[in-house]
Amino acid sequence: MRFKIGITGSTGVIGSELKKKIKDNISLFKGDITKKKEVDLWVSKNKFKSIYHLAAVVPIKEFNKSKKKSLKVNFLGTKHLVDAIIKYQSKKIWFFYTSTSHVYKLYKKNYKIKETDTCKPQNLYGESKRLAEKYIIKEFSKFNYNYTIARIFSLAHKYQRSSYFVPAMINKLLKSNKNSIKIQNVNHCRDFLNSKDTINAILMLVRKKKAGIFNIGSGKKVSLPSIIYYLNTFFKKGIKIKHNDRATFLIANNTKLRRIGWRPKYSFFSELTEILKYKTSKQ
Repeated sequence: MRFKIGITGSTGVIGSELKKKIKDNISLFKGDITKKKEVDLWVSKNKFKSIYHLAAVVPIKEFNKSKKKSLKVNFLGTKHLVDAIIKYQSKKIWFFYTSTSHVYKLYKKNYKIKETDTCKPQNLYGESKRLAEKYIIKEFSKFNYNYTIARIFSLAHKYQRSSYFVPAMINKLLKSNKNSIKIQNVNHCRDFLNSKDTINAILMLVRKKKAGIFNIGSGKKVSLPSIIYYLNTFFKKGIKIKHNDRATFLIANNTKLRRIGWRPKYSFFSELTEILKYKTSKQ
């Protein structure tokens, strides 16, 4: 039996792009990650050389619609998978887990967050991912299994659902018939990375077998208003942005990732252009 590459969450943005890159000898988990029997069956009937665990409920708006169910997917689903790997797979398997920048606290200044900084999840979504991280670290360290945890900062993609920031703003601009659009509470800076660079970082971490925790981000701040104004160059509508709260920052220190040879190659704003063309072509 050939060793396979397993992927959970293969219908999501990152999972879909990984499938295109990897192509051969993939086994996709198509069951319910919260059902232990379904996870056990998938893991026990395959011999894996690596598993990319991407299945999760994101973003925050989606998570909050059903917090109990979302917590089951993000934590319990991960627990089932980790337990099944230890039970059925050899220690040579490489486990890759997509976590999030939401495990960190928000900063009031432009500080680049290191992997060693204290985790203080901003919300229940971040808490669910942090709980999963802790379980992975505890169990795999106990049994000497290899793992990589990637804390992914912000990204945008043409297939993202409308509950994400960029598609939500595009929809707002597309659907508004008003000459002047009011937008509130966007006085924040985030670390947006082109999705192609995110995928390349993930593949490099597994290919080079880099264990531990890694931030995946550009290391640069992008203000949310700058994204809105850029999007509006295509719509040319009146924009009024009102700031009701203090600016917050969530920016990656990506030094650890750069040390393994990764460098960003693509512009985030060029991806915004691609997304705009895709979204407007659907109208």
